[in-house]
Amino acid sequence: MCGICGFVGPADRSLLERMTGLLRHRGPDDDGFHQTPRVSLGCRRLSIIDVAGGHMPIYNEDHTRCVIQNGEIFNYKELRAVLQAQGHQFRTASDTEVIVHAHEEFGDDFCREFNGDFSIAVWDEPTQTLTLARDRFGVHVIYYTQVGEQFVFASELKSLLCYPGVSRELDPVAVDEYLTLRYVSGGRTLFRQIQKLPPGHILNFREGRMEIRRYWQLPELADQPARLEDAAEELLALLRDSVRLRMRSDVPVGAYLSGGLDSSAIVGLMTQFVGEPIQTFCIGFGTEIDELAEAGAFAQQFGTDHHEIMVGPRDFELLPKIVWHLDEPIGDAIVIPTYRLAQEAGRHVKVVMSGEGADEVWGGYIHHLAIATAAGLPQPVARGLAELVRMLPARLVNAFFPYPAALGERGKQALAEFLAARDPQARYLAVASCFRTEDKGAMYTGPLTLTLSPRAGRGDTNGSPFSPLGEKVRLRGSGALDATMRFDMANWLPDYTLLKQDKLGFAGSLEIRVPYLDYRIAELAFRLPEQFKICGQTTKRLLREAAARIIPPPRARAKKKAFYIPVEKVFGRPFDDFVRDVLGSPRCRQRGWIRPEYLEQRLATVRTGELLNNKQIVALTIFELWCRAFVDGDSGLVGRDQ
Repeated sequence: MCGICGFVGPADRSLLERMTGLLRHRGPDDDGFHQTPRVSLGCRRLSIIDVAGGHMPIYNEDHTRCVIQNGEIFNYKELRAVLQAQGHQFRTASDTEVIVHAHEEFGDDFCREFNGDFSIAVWDEPTQTLTLARDRFGVHVIYYTQVGEQFVFASELKSLLCYPGVSRELDPVAVDEYLTLRYVSGGRTLFRQIQKLPPGHILNFREGRMEIRRYWQLPELADQPARLEDAAEELLALLRDSVRLRMRSDVPVGAYLSGGLDSSAIVGLMTQFVGEPIQTFCIGFGTEIDELAEAGAFAQQFGTDHHEIMVGPRDFELLPKIVWHLDEPIGDAIVIPTYRLAQEAGRHVKVVMSGEGADEVWGGYIHHLAIATAAGLPQPVARGLAELVRMLPARLVNAFFPYPAALGERGKQALAEFLAARDPQARYLAVASCFRTEDKGAMYTGPLTLTLSPRAGRGDTNGSPFSPLGEKVRLRGSGALDATMRFDMANWLPDYTLLKQDKLGFAGSLEIRVPYLDYRIAELAFRLPEQFKICGQTTKRLLREAAARIIPPPRARAKKKAFYIPVEKVFGRPFDDFVRDVLGSPRCRQRGWIRPEYLEQRLATVRTGELLNNKQIVALTIFELWCRAFVDGDSGLVGRDQ
């Protein structure tokens, strides 16, 4: 819906306008400001609800509190009625206005009343308190830092970095985490002094002091047993209501449609609430992983106005602009089609529904299935399989690997480590790591070498002294799958899946809504036992049962396709040339993080077509592009028109 920013400190109108102006792509329709000698708030608005009257900031009755918001409160109509009954007076029909009155009525518990996707800033003038809040799952990110006694926040790093005195010093622990996981998780960013407010948390800043507390978390496994049929009916009812709430808009709502289970079920439910064709959007690559045919057939069945977008070789050259929009590096070529899809959809609609979140909530990823399967193997059997994998040639192991890419020697070793691991933490790192420990020993130089120190792990969560990932990845739950999914919900979901969706959606001035991340659905999922998520080789078991009541059962039960881009096939020569130009440049070799000789070795393997090798090359390329844009401040990489 918007981009928000601000600071508690001496007023500076020109600074506030510069910070807000850098968020224009998030809200091209309107801007708004609130400024006093003590606080400055700015926002850019993408007008979706109460298009004419919802200008922000929005105030309470006596103008002693004001609010700016990025996102939507989907249950705003129901909350409005409750608040009016308590005597609150409304001036607009905007969902944002319920926030300021809910803050008056419920204090810091106000976020518990919201069913929505949001990052919020509320200023309370009498108490001189700034309150920031983020939705339960982290659909919309918010960054913050302190500069002396002053406090600064923004929806995007590029806006926050405008503020004088904000340090661009990198955190080596966060860099190590990025190179391992291909994203930076938790409250960390790659900048040592800049943090993200975690999902489901509230931050209060008053008189130079900051206090953060959690207001929501996933429930524990319920004691009482549940019948599959009853749970499927409950899930279907919740899904239908989630879609109904997220259809609330004063502008048309479209949908991403991949042709798979998750998006197809959402589109099927959407057609129950509208009387005209929904605009749907699908991406294609011209390879075996395409789902264009499946999506087209479903679009025809439900009568949608369908758009197909093809990704081709020249699109790889969009990467510098994409990295600039991301703010944080996501080391995955998937960001290219994500950006292209949002750009095309944004030309037709302001809002789309997405199937994101279904895999995290219902156990749909290949590593979920792998960890659940491995947990059922006796340790001697798992160790024996690990030794067998090490002995076999990679080409034979690859025959059993269900990805549309070669496993390769590096991937084979990672698989062996996964099987030999004794606990879920080690297995998770084996399957999730982009660069393994032996890679890091060969590639790290300068400050990164300290992250390999055996003295690591004695510091706090901000990473000084250094804290290894092995200390961070503490999987806790009722079983291996449950523990893995809880970790993914707290880390992978907000800091990889939703971060790229938020940043690249708004790069196209597009709001993306996620019905599977209605908190009621997640609470149902995590109360249920593991076999409702994965049973045998069936993933997302309960979701498939519910979806079979919406879409044709064969589609609901179809095997999930891996959403992986074989970059050497899709992008071809432009991929080769681009990577060599970036990683082979003097600028990259002199940066002091990665050994130049290691980069040379990686450049010699660009055309291997191996899964892990290509992921490593893309992750390194994106990191270097990010350093140029955000450390060096090279805005010429993307141009000043954003």
